[in-house]
Order: sequence, then structure tokens, then C-alpha cells
Amino acid sequence: MELFAVIEVDEPMTTVARYVMETFAQWLGAELRVVNRALIPEGEPFVAYTAIDNKIAQTEVRIVQSQDARGFFAAKSSAFPVRSQLMELAGEAVLNAFADELSQEAIWKSGVGYIRKVDIIANVFYFLSGWQEVFSRERDGFDRFPAQSSLQAKFDLLHVPVVNQYFSILERWLAEAGFHAEATRRPFGEAEFALCFTHDVDYLQKWTKGIIYREVVEYFLLNERKKKLADRVQRLSSFLRSAKPSADPYRVSLQQLLDAEEAKGISATYFLKTGVSDKRDVRYSLRRWYGKALLEMLQHGTHEIGLHPSFRSYKDHTIMAEEKHKLERLVGSVKGVRQHYLRLSIPSTWRIQDSLGFLYDATGGFADHEGFRFGYAGVFRVFDIDTWKPMKLLELPLLAMDGTFQSYRHIPPEHAFSIIHTLIDSVKRYRGAAALLFHNTIYDTFDYAGWGDVFEATVSVAKDMGAYIAPCHSVVERWVQS
Repeated sequence: MELFAVIEVDEPMTTVARYVMETFAQWLGAELRVVNRALIPEGEPFVAYTAIDNKIAQTEVRIVQSQDARGFFAAKSSAFPVRSQLMELAGEAVLNAFADELSQEAIWKSGVGYIRKVDIIANVFYFLSGWQEVFSRERDGFDRFPAQSSLQAKFDLLHVPVVNQYFSILERWLAEAGFHAEATRRPFGEAEFALCFTHDVDYLQKWTKGIIYREVVEYFLLNERKKKLADRVQRLSSFLRSAKPSADPYRVSLQQLLDAEEAKGISATYFLKTGVSDKRDVRYSLRRWYGKALLEMLQHGTHEIGLHPSFRSYKDHTIMAEEKHKLERLVGSVKGVRQHYLRLSIPSTWRIQDSLGFLYDATGGFADHEGFRFGYAGVFRVFDIDTWKPMKLLELPLLAMDGTFQSYRHIPPEHAFSIIHTLIDSVKRYRGAAALLFHNTIYDTFDYAGWGDVFEATVSVAKDMGAYIAPCHSVVERWVQS
């Protein structure tokens, strides 16, 4: 089905409007046609993004350009708009990042139609482009933009896909104008939404020299964790029983993970490493017996293999290119990538990934907090703010990571599962798509007791809710081809 659109603004907002409307049409399942107002077929519903005060058509959904937003984007200097506020729009509490005087009266009637003064187009672009990350100086110790520094956090909206809210409201306005949204396509068949279960394989074994020293000297002899002697003896005994490579907790965990997915009837994406560029990378080989066996298991199944580039690759084209080449020599074409430590520098990391021919990136989540980093549950084409053009690379947002709850939020497994369930509800409500990250260590009872249960419960809930569950490349390809 065609969605007609009229864009009556100057640059830089012309490019912004086309990019946002293309993303909206993709979410809606419609084919976008940007035309001159005079070429709109009579009686055809359409969206108009305009700065022109002309007569409104009866089937027109008019969105007025915010002059504050135009000046903000043209300046390319500030991370956050001057005035942002929560406001009621179409019966929902919605964040308006550009709350200028014009938008205070959000909707007003003009002749036969209604003019919407909340600049949805500018709001969507602000979040999808990663604008706040590009121009903010806030970074954590790993050069990552912290969730708590985001505009969403300031309004307690990290769990809310604000872009999907805007799209849903725009869809309703179009329906009121006569656009038959029920005729749009569904990318996932009967399923209303999609989830990808993903696994970053940071280690192929737990008992390295450093970890053995930690267990024997720091934990048992020096008692740095301040545990009772009986607890220390029990842990040391468990360590000694698992000292053989075949009994290594991470290898046992990885096999349990594969077995659980087979039992649940799902396929996942495994992001594997092929290089080391920092002390935070652990070297392992995919050519030697265990790594080679893992590749065979993944390739003989229905799982996807993606690249998990090393720590410093996020700003180094040469490193990422070499590591991608190494993996492709072993498994063939690699479509997906997720950066180690979720290090994503916008737009430079995207630019490297795009130039290397990746179909999608799945890094787009906060390390320190679960939720919607770009305010969106859905696949979208990334935007290069420097060149002011969209790239070919697609982003599949990361909804939640086990490590966020374990290391940053210190939330126990049972509570974490409840939060994940709530986030999945939002993805379903807005007919979206997202990825979830569970590392291959979740069945390690030494340090991650209970997390295997969270994974299995999450899969069960997603299936019960009717999710389309598949490897990332399948979700991304279905989304863009629908």
C-alpha cells in the first residue's frame, strides 16, 4: 500500500523528513511516495511536513516544522534541546523534545482539517540518529554514552520506546484521515512482533591462569570476598572437580545453552571473536579442537554466526576488517556484528561497519541500563550526522543484556526476568523487533546461578506471546523486505 507524503521545508529538515518518513513507512509496512502537494490524488490521505501556512486538505495530516528544531539541527553543537517536556498527545503522555511556544497548543482545527504543532518528525530524528550521544561529552570508563545521561533517563523513559509512540500516534491520525492501516503488510506472518536471542561468546573456557589464581589465592586463601570457611571450601572443591577442560563451566554452559535452544525449538545468533586488541579481550581459537567443534555445531544447526569484534575495533577500520576476514574464511559471509563491551561511537563505528558490508549492527543498547537506547523497537537504517545522509547499514536495537543486571544494576535473576517481560510487552504493543543478549556463561553456577532459568523463562514467555523468534539476519531481512 502506498503512503503519500509532502515535504515543504528547507534543508537540513528536508533530509530529516524523508529519512523519518521512510522509517515510519517501513514500520507501517507501506511504500512511501514523496510528491508535490498538487499531485496527491483527490481524497487520498497523506502526511505533510511543512513550514508553509496554506489551506489544509480534508485528508491531510499536517505536522508543522518546529523552528527551534530546525535551528538546533542546523547548529550541530548541542546534545540536548533547550526545552523538552512531557505532554499529552492523542491520549498518551509523550515526550516532546522540542517544546517551543508553537507546540504548547498541540492540535488545532483549521477549516476542514487539523494542524499538529508537535514536531514528530524532529523528535524521531533526534533519537534515531543518536544525536544526544554525538554531541554529549558524557562517557563512562569504556568511552560509552551512559544511559543515565540520556534525555530518556531525565524523564524516566528508558523503558518506553518513544519513537514507536510517535509512529503509533501518526498511524492513528492517518486512520482518522481515511488511511486503511489494516491493509498494511506484516513482516513476520501471523506474529505481531519479533525477538532475536543472541549470545556474545567472550570466552570458550573459564579456567584461565588468571581465573585459577583468583579462585585459589584471592577467593580461598586471602578470602577477599569475606566468605565463611565452609563456603570457601565448597567453592574450591567445585573448582577442582571442574578443572578438566571437558568439565569447564563455560563449556558446559555453552552446551546447555545449545541444548536448551534445541529443546525450545528456536535458533539464535552467536557473535564470535577472532582477534585481540586489548587486555579486555580474551584470546581463543576457532581453528583448534574445541573452537572448531563449536563452529561445526552452529553451522550444522540453524543458528547464525556473527562477528564480535575486539575491544579497540569500534574506532579502527583495520582491526575490524581483519577480524571480519578471519571469521569469513572459516564460516563464509558474515552479515551481523555486535561490538565488544557494547562500544559504539556514533557515527564512526557505524561508518566502519557500513564500509565493511555488514547488513546490520546489534550493539544498540545501553550497557548500564536495559531499555530503548534509540527510543525504538524496530529495525532502522542508521544515519551519518557528519555527511547528513543515511547509510546502508541497519540497526537492530538491543533491548536488554544479562550483564546489565549482573554487573551494573545488581538486580537478582527473578526481578530481572520481570523487567525483561515488561520490555517484551512494549515490543509487542508497538509491533516491533529487538534483540536480547544472554552470554554463553549463563549456566555457570559458580558466578551466574539462576540466569539459565531466566533465559529459558524468557524464551517461553516470548513464544507464549506469539513472537517470531529467529536469528538476527532473518528478522532484519524480513523487516526490510515487507
